[in-house]
Amino acid sequence: MFSKEFCNYIKGISILLVIMIHVVIYRYSDDIFMRIMHMLFYQGDLGVNAFFFLSAYGLCYSYEKNSLKVFYEKRLFRIFPVYLISLLVLFWLLPYIDNSEILRLILLHITGLIVIGGNEIVEWFIPALLLLYIIFPILYCLLSWVSRRKCSMWIYTMILAGCIPLFYMGLVHVHPFFLGRFSAIFMGIICYIQWKIVKEKVLLVFIIYASLSLVSFQDCKFFFLVPLIIYSMSFLKYETLLLRDCFTYMGKYSLEIYLGQNIGLFWYYSNAGGNVWIDLLVGLMISAISAVLFYNIQKYFWMLVKLIPVNKR
Repeated sequence: MFSKEFCNYIKGISILLVIMIHVVIYRYSDDIFMRIMHMLFYQGDLGVNAFFFLSAYGLCYSYEKNSLKVFYEKRLFRIFPVYLISLLVLFWLLPYIDNSEILRLILLHITGLIVIGGNEIVEWFIPALLLLYIIFPILYCLLSWVSRRKCSMWIYTMILAGCIPLFYMGLVHVHPFFLGRFSAIFMGIICYIQWKIVKEKVLLVFIIYASLSLVSFQDCKFFFLVPLIIYSMSFLKYETLLLRDCFTYMGKYSLEIYLGQNIGLFWYYSNAGGNVWIDLLVGLMISAISAVLFYNIQKYFWMLVKLIPVNKR
């Protein structure tokens, strides 16, 4: 239902939203233009929901056509090398992290355990993504089984309704940013199952869940709308999409761009104390340079392991 080009296009828009929300939350200014940016992008974390939705949807394809061993190998070689190096750089740059703690923090981050308990989290998105990889087969098998039962829509709703309150209960053992995105993961898998396996239309599913945004708390307001928006956009011709080539290119390299902006915006921009616009320009330049470096690290890593029988994602 979603082509690879379309998914990259949405990821490109999403990574732009992530960058812009980091711009407005890391440095606040009374400057009129910064206020306008804040009004435009204060909901930019919806881009994260789009990433989780499309990631869960794409994982279904990979899980169906590969063995469990190959499924995890592809995830491992796609993220671990460049993420490990980015963590080493980031932890070395951050002044509040003691050198003696770097190894322990890296282990917690690359295993996803940092998302489960503790206040030491530095970067939560990739660990949450790794946690999704770990629990995905269980979720997929459960929802596939449910989809073949009568009244599966009611069962879907009960499962999701049972999980959403966990976010509002303030559980200290799971990072709230990850809990808040469970709906996107859930709907990504449901979207694939309903369309590919059960051969049923998914529009009704998205409309029903999107209506939950009307009664959602502020912490996850509009989260349920993201899958509906993406689904609606999929009916547009790819050739007619706004800034198609630009966003598709950004989406293709969204991992490297995300890791790069961790260096440029999370480290430099959030800690600089000069003119906010000069700092923003420098932060974005550092982000772009870091993204290019991470891309080349990823590229040459694949050259080194090209003899390993794992298809590049």
